[in-house]
Amino acid sequence: MKKNKLICIGSIGKPRGLKGEFFLNSYCNPPENILNYSNFLIEDNKIVNFKITYIKKVNKKFYSKINSINNIDEIKEYTNLKLFINSEDLPKLSIDEIIDSAQEDVNSLVYGGVDGIIIENFGDTPFVKNDISKRTLASFTTVVENLSIERDIKVGINVLRNDGLAALAIAEATKSQFVRINVLNNTMYTDQGVIEGDAHGVNQFKSSLNSYVEIYADVFVKHAVPPPGSKIENHADELIHRAGADVVIVTGDGTGHEINIDDLQKVRNIVPQGKLAIGSGVTSTNVDAYQDLADILIVGTSFKIDNDVAKRVDINRVEELVRKIK
Repeated sequence: MKKNKLICIGSIGKPRGLKGEFFLNSYCNPPENILNYSNFLIEDNKIVNFKITYIKKVNKKFYSKINSINNIDEIKEYTNLKLFINSEDLPKLSIDEIIDSAQEDVNSLVYGGVDGIIIENFGDTPFVKNDISKRTLASFTTVVENLSIERDIKVGINVLRNDGLAALAIAEATKSQFVRINVLNNTMYTDQGVIEGDAHGVNQFKSSLNSYVEIYADVFVKHAVPPPGSKIENHADELIHRAGADVVIVTGDGTGHEINIDDLQKVRNIVPQGKLAIGSGVTSTNVDAYQDLADILIVGTSFKIDNDVAKRVDINRVEELVRKIK
């Protein structure tokens, strides 16, 4: 089984009693959803003939038993091992359920005081490189079109991994104000393989739109590395002056990871005022360090409950950060 097809939904906790039972840590939301699954896989196949015999719930805790383990000493060896399911075993959400889920997050962000939101297909992992299906395009547009946004804020579209044309099409259809494109120009080695930017094609298509849509473009985008010898300041300069970017985004090396402050300073020296964004790692504890350098803060992970991107946006976290910068 390929690892990118596996979803971690729990882990083995402390032993319970003497006969091999253990407390089960559920990563599902809500936690009792773990009771809906039966075909579990164990981390790195560390238990031969692994099979969960049962999962039971007592009060708010879960406990479980593995068929081949019958005493406390054995199960102790496997404490903290992660439990997975095949992504194909996940329940399929209807388009209405996706809209409802997205609306909850939108409400928390809008009422929390943000100035804009970016809507993206973050749950579509593993991502296609740069050409989403027509079904995804239609579904994405339907979701955005049916969201209710109660304040006059900017709305952006990011089609992962790097489908800039689809993002522009969705933005035009939904009257969104900007798109985010992970690789607009140059080349990046990503977890989807080598991605080459297509600034010419993106800008040519943009010029045909019936509305003005800004381009927010990443430089040295996260979950990727540049070719050897590349300099972030050169890429940033080319984004602004040769690739048609309206805003340049600096990120850390992964989702939720803090940026390299030296890289930010190098890009700040290149990018005009009002056009520099930070795209990962901003929290309520470090935001003060960025306010004099960046013009725009794109925040995701630290707005989520427990800093977990799979969980809901927490309006209290949104309000806390917004208070610090407004």
